Amino acid sequence: MKKDSKVLFEEFKNCKRYSIEELRANNYEQIKQLNSNIVYFVEVPDNFEVEILNRTTGPKVTNAWKTNESLHKDPLYYDLNERFNLSDKKILNIGKGERKNNKGYQRFIDYLEYGTGLPKPHDGGRSIWQIKNNHKLNIFFISCKNAAFYEYQLIEQYKKENNGNKPLANKNSGNSKTSKLDCKGCPRQNICSANK
Repeated sequence: MKKDSKVLFEEFKNCKRYSIEELRANNYEQIKQLNSNIVYFVEVPDNFEVEILNRTTGPKVTNAWKTNESLHKDPLYYDLNERFNLSDKKILNIGKGERKNNKGYQRFIDYLEYGTGLPKPHDGGRSIWQIKNNHKLNIFFISCKNAAFYEYQLIEQYKKENNGNKPLANKNSGNSKTSKLDCKGCPRQNICSANK
């Protein structure tokens, strides 16, 4: 039997949830305040029915974008209903915003702007933009110096508790080669489950 994500991600139960539209309306100030690398989650809010569409609110393929390979490929996925049914139906995506200068929060903002149709360089996790009323989905996020490592660990944990299945928008498990954990200077160092 699948475990509820509220149990699976117990350490995140007190994280503040924001709707995507709320973050956009505030010009992403809640994200910018972290000024760090982050791990984020896209979550189905209570009383929200997931309806998957054969269109996206993300960028459409155009000839003008041929120089950017990620924007030239088909932005749609056609197996999302099956993937959703295999998931826990609560957490839709586990992602990271990571950059060497520890300002990966901007990458997360790019992801949210990609969902409005802007040609931003962040198409990973793009299947959530095929969900009807995706602007009402919940987001929560944490500071994390080693976001790539922690993203991988969390997806692997999710898979263990969901019969090997990943969240809807996670086509892969992140970077398995990211095995070095150096949390010195991370604001969550003493409370992070990766350090236990």
